[in-house]
Amino acid sequence: MRAAAEEWGGARRLSILVHHNGHVPNKGDVDVSDYEDDIEKTSAALAATMPRVHRVLFDRGSVVPVACELFGRLAALYGDRLQVLHSWCPIAVPPGYVFRELRGALIWHGSKGRYRHPCVDPAKLVSLTLSELPLSHSWAPFSADDASEEVEFPSLRVLGVTYSGTATRGGASAETRHSDGHPWRLNFPRLRKLNVLCTQDACPLLEYAVLPGRMEEVTIKAATLVLPRISGMSLPAARRLKIAITSAPDDDNDPAVLAAVGRILKNSPKSKYAWLEVSSSELPVLPEHIAFTPLTALEIWAPTSVDTMLQLIRRLPRLTTLALLSWTLGDIQEDISVPEPGADCLVEPLSTRLATMVLQIDHNAEPLSMFVLAVKYLLLSIPTLARLRSTWIPKEPVMEVVEAYSEQYPHLRSVVLKLGYSRS
Repeated sequence: MRAAAEEWGGARRLSILVHHNGHVPNKGDVDVSDYEDDIEKTSAALAATMPRVHRVLFDRGSVVPVACELFGRLAALYGDRLQVLHSWCPIAVPPGYVFRELRGALIWHGSKGRYRHPCVDPAKLVSLTLSELPLSHSWAPFSADDASEEVEFPSLRVLGVTYSGTATRGGASAETRHSDGHPWRLNFPRLRKLNVLCTQDACPLLEYAVLPGRMEEVTIKAATLVLPRISGMSLPAARRLKIAITSAPDDDNDPAVLAAVGRILKNSPKSKYAWLEVSSSELPVLPEHIAFTPLTALEIWAPTSVDTMLQLIRRLPRLTTLALLSWTLGDIQEDISVPEPGADCLVEPLSTRLATMVLQIDHNAEPLSMFVLAVKYLLLSIPTLARLRSTWIPKEPVMEVVEAYSEQYPHLRSVVLKLGYSRS
């Protein structure tokens, strides 16, 4: 190890990835004590060889119990020198050990409770990501006093939480409760960015966290069962607000969930960028469901007709980006006719700020000529349009429109088009 010490002695960052090769036991019931001496010697040798390390990354690989013990022992050996700990696998930190100098932490919990959450003093944390949290997760590892009513993260700027596991219906989950049953208060006075993903029917973090009055960015990706539960809360005045509706196995795809999203958005009217993604292809979207004036960006995966598209554009005056990833014709009632080039009558412009559109159709969609007509109408009726991308729409007839109408519609000269190829 002497040569390695000379070469690696100045290293500040250590990254380790473990792959299970079949020779090391990978069963949860392996007796790790059989490898105690090897774990002790290896962790001590690594820490001695690279004594200046202050950033450690344990990368995603096989969950090998021996490796989990090794990683935990090694992290503890670096102790208060450690400023960043990113672990995409469980680590078995010695009981009672507390990381006191961490500025950044990523902790993965996808081990079904087999390993303890490492204890972390939250005083200096600036960035924290908790991945694959079960709803039974406790915030106690961040608190030095179990009797306290509050866990405070005084320096935290960025927080990311991903929930998984079996949902717990009704009331606060164990994740936000003391051992005596009283709820924690999770205080984040200086938080700037929050990212939450929950595909269950509860999201205790959002229900019990104390957030600052103003934030830079809030992203919530949740199943349809979660959003009604949090719709009454007042989110901070976030400069960028992003809500994504996803689907879970037990979701009933009730479009009423969009009313809950509407309440969340209306409680955040000062967002400069308000983005809604409806990623459930089974959730029907009607214009009256999402008449949210704060929206600036909208992405829909469910089938959306031409008429619905035009009504959405009219109902959302701040919209600058619209992506319809399952665009359909439907029963077109709107007038999308296009006058001949040079005609005295012009297409009446839509009152919108739309600058970017993505229109994705099925490669077998028919009749293709009607989709082409709808694209022509959009090009002529949206003077603010700067970029339009559409799959399976042939280039030639659309480019002919740009060339033929650019004198009467000057904005066409600067529109960037990305269109699919003609079908044979």
